[in-house]
Parts: sequence; C-alpha cells; structure tokens
Amino acid sequence: MYWRKTTMQSSYEEDILSRVRAKNSQREDRVFSIGTVNEIVEILSGRIRRTPAKMVKLGVEITLVLSSKGDGYYRTTPDSCTCKGWHYSIQKYGVGKCRHHTEAFPEEAKENAEILQRLTSPRKIAQPPEEKSILGDLPSFKPFLEMPVRGSVA
Repeated sequence: MYWRKTTMQSSYEEDILSRVRAKNSQREDRVFSIGTVNEIVEILSGRIRRTPAKMVKLGVEITLVLSSKGDGYYRTTPDSCTCKGWHYSIQKYGVGKCRHHTEAFPEEAKENAEILQRLTSPRKIAQPPEEKSILGDLPSFKPFLEMPVRGSVA
C-alpha cells in the first residue's frame, strides 16, 4: 500500500513538473516564475498566495526555493539544484553546493559541505620525523674541569 501511494505521488509530482517545464520552456536560466509557482501552490493546496513563499515542497524529492533576488524559484532535489552556483561547484570540485540546496535538504548539504571541506582544505606536507638523541633524556654533559675533584683541597 505504501509503495503505491509513493508511486502515485511521484507520478503526480512529475506530471505537475512537466507542465511547469512546458510553461517555462522559453526560459534558459532554469528559474521558475513566481506566477507559475503560485499557480502550482493554488492547484495543490486550494489557497491563493499573494506573496511568494520562501520554499514550496512538491513531495519528498522536489522543492522549489525562492531565489535571492526574489524573482523566481530554483528546482532543488537531494542531489541537484538548477542555480548557477550549484553548477559552478560541480564543475570546479565535482560536488554541488548552494544556498538553495542547503535550505531545502540540510542533511545532504552537510554531507556535501564535508566533502568540499576535505577537497579545499590545505594539504599537510609530510615532515620527516624529529631526530631524537640516542642518549634519550640523560642530563647534559659537564666537562671534567668543572666537576669537583675528590680529595683535593680548595
């Protein structure tokens, strides 16, 4: 029963997303307009939004996150985002990271941040081991002239 519900939700989400993609096909920046997202929210919830929501969850896997400028929404999933920052990070480091993904999926973003930290942290240069004296922790050497002599009268 659970499997059927998840599959039905997933196909429903994909249907809505395909409609949104068709409507936004002329946009090359991969940003969904606020009007389109408000229509989706109205269809799903039955409520009309006057102001743009900061984040719209379309099920478990897809979240639309408002851009910093507030002019549109980026589509985020647990392993991607449509913003330029994500694509830059993927190209440079092989691991994606952006503000939108961090807001929508904090657990996955934390894993990506740890990987990026390991990739970008300065590497430690191997140092030769410190040379230790073969005598260990013996007291320092005192010359014979400075030592008191037995039986001598000073």
